[in-house]
Amino acid sequence: MSHKDAILFPIIASCILFGLYLLFKFLGKDYVNYLLSLYFLVLGIYAFAATFEPVIAAVSPQWSKSKIFGFTIPNLPFMASIWREGMIMCMKYVVTLSVGPVAVNFSSLDIVVYGISAVLNVLYV
Repeated sequence: MSHKDAILFPIIASCILFGLYLLFKFLGKDYVNYLLSLYFLVLGIYAFAATFEPVIAAVSPQWSKSKIFGFTIPNLPFMASIWREGMIMCMKYVVTLSVGPVAVNFSSLDIVVYGISAVLNVLYV
């Protein structure tokens, strides 16, 4: 963490809290609670699966670890706008990012682990 990051942290945290305040004000408590629940549900499914996949892989047969299906996400350049407000003016910095092709593969072990994780997380939430 650099000195600049330490200075920007309270500003970024304040913006996030102000955005959450605006969500509660304009969307209502129930809608924001649904969005946060969905966020934690997806995060919990991934965390549970990533934690227990090595344990289940150790006791599962070898054929369950072979690739069943997969796909490739192509290289998609995109634009990310970063707004930084100053005391006098607003300046817009445009950063061009490029993400290379990403191969996504699933095995029957992945499907089982994510399925168990989804069921347990839905029951929890």
